[in-house]
Amino acid sequence: MPVNGNLGNISYVLCAVLGAVPALNNMGRLTLGTLVSYLNLNRNFTQPVTQVSQQLNSVIMALAGAERIFKLLDQQPEVDNGYVELVNVEQQPDGTLTETPQRTGLWAWRHPHQADGTVTYTKLEGDITFDDVDIGYNDEKIVLHNIKLFATPGQKIAFVGSTGAGKTTITNLINRFYDIQDGKIRYDGQCQ
Repeated sequence: MPVNGNLGNISYVLCAVLGAVPALNNMGRLTLGTLVSYLNLNRNFTQPVTQVSQQLNSVIMALAGAERIFKLLDQQPEVDNGYVELVNVEQQPDGTLTETPQRTGLWAWRHPHQADGTVTYTKLEGDITFDDVDIGYNDEKIVLHNIKLFATPGQKIAFVGSTGAGKTTITNLINRFYDIQDGKIRYDGQCQ
């Protein structure tokens, strides 16, 4: 698009300079009025070409964006190797929790026991515990070692440190955006 715009400007200037010399020196039948009309025609000719190139540029940008969207849609889902799952539950009058497909606003960790086939439900409270967690963006370089911390519901915690100290990485670990190399992250005592 900038090349087309500049070519139109160069064409306009060349026509003006090369046409002004004979028009001012009364060479041939070229007059200043004819030159101005020709320059106007030149500008009107290059303007649609510039507009078409702008539209093509927009189409190419849209195709590039669509390609990125389709690549994202074609991504294979992550494999969840965990066995503990967060589910909607109802609390019975005797205090037991039962799983329900409806949204109840009450959540529990569903923990199936493979040994005896039973399932236990632990009410979601919001406790988070890091037990000797090691994290690295690749297995060769571990960036945070032996992280131990806990947070209880309603507790306010601040991560303070210089840039690159790992504050954002720790908060991303809580949301399971990264996998850990070693240790355990427990939610309400349940290991994920």
